[in-house]
This record gives sequence, structure tokens and C-alpha cells, in this order.
Amino acid sequence: MLDDLFGDAGADPLGRAADATAGARSLVTGLAANESLASGRAVRAADVLSVGL
Repeated sequence: MLDDLFGDAGADPLGRAADATAGARSLVTGLAANESLASGRAVRAADVLSVGL
């Protein structure tokens, strides 16, 4: 993993390396899961992303 971040990432023959979009989706999923556990209700990812401007 350190080589992927700081060195030569090398080949990905199976095409499974995550990109920034996959990382962001993972983050939002975790935020929604944590909110769901805290509140005891279902939480949609879109609800976590909504910003009251």
C-alpha cells in the first residue's frame, strides 16, 4: 500500500485499484452508517450530503 501511495504503484492486472470517487463513496457510506447507528433510523447517503445553505 505504501508503494501505491508514495512509490511506484505498478500494474493493476485485475483493475481493482480505487480512485478518488470510490474513496468519496466509501466515506459517505460510512457517515450514513454512523448516523443510522446513532439515530436508530435509516439514513440515505443523499441526506448526509445535504447542506443547509
